[in-house]
Formats: sequence, C-alpha cells, structure tokens
Amino acid sequence: MAWYPTLALTANYNWTSMSNGSPVKNFRWTPYSMVGLTLSIPLFEGGQRYSRIKQAEIQVKEMDWQRTNLVRSINMQTELAIDNINMNVKQISSCSESVRQAEKAHDIMQQSFSIGAASYLDLRDSELALTRSRLAYYQAIYNYLVAGSDLELLLGNADLEKY
Repeated sequence: MAWYPTLALTANYNWTSMSNGSPVKNFRWTPYSMVGLTLSIPLFEGGQRYSRIKQAEIQVKEMDWQRTNLVRSINMQTELAIDNINMNVKQISSCSESVRQAEKAHDIMQQSFSIGAASYLDLRDSELALTRSRLAYYQAIYNYLVAGSDLELLLGNADLEKY
C-alpha cells in the first residue's frame, strides 16, 4: 500500500471568546472553522520501499530454508532413534544368549568345584562372568528403554507429566 497515493480530509470547528475587563460580562464569542484536504503522492523515497520489499522477500526465503532444515533434522533424529532401538533389540538378544551361556558355565563350574575338579578361584571367576553378562543384559534393556523414550519425546507422543 506504500506505493499508492493517499487522500486525507481534516476539519476543525472552534468557538473562542475574549473579554474586555470583567471576566463575566462583555464576552465576545467568535466561531472559527477550518477544512483541509491533503493529497500525498509518493514519488521518490530514495529506494527505501523497494529495499524493504526485497528484505521481506529474503526473510521469507530464509524462514523457508530454516523450516526445511528443521524438517530434515527431525527426520534424521527419528531415523537415528529407530536405528538405536533396532540395535538395542539385537543387543538384548545377544546378551540374553550370553547370560544363558554364562549360567551354563557357572553350573558346570559349581559341579566341578563340588567334586573337587575346580578351584574356588575358578568358581568365583565364573560367578564374575555371569554377573558381567547379566549386567550387560540389563544395560541393553535400559538402553532400549532410553531409545524408546527419546523417540516418543521426539515425535511428541511422550507424556511430559511423568518426567
């Protein structure tokens, strides 16, 4: 709209009074009125209007690029969270098999210790291996739950009240 001419109409009507001597009598009231019409035609503003329009167009393009960048970033984070979940599922499977084998090895070591074929140190080593494999299994479950929570939070499905 800054390119279009503008037309303005102004009007004013006043009554004024003057007194010669006493403030109560001999008042002389005179009406005064004025009417004006103003036409403003924008001819030249030094290129300010043109530069403001170009600046606004550039800002719109920048916002579009920022939006595109944000969408790409969210998509990348979503794919990363899904990859983490899949990796943790495989890790849980692997660790559960490791726990099963460590339990078997510990049972064998207990039987060997009970008949005197293994030392107490061997039994404690098998218990340590079993504990480590269980810890790795529980850590994999924890990582899976964290990755799932991250994905929920990223997608906006998380209940923020429970955090």
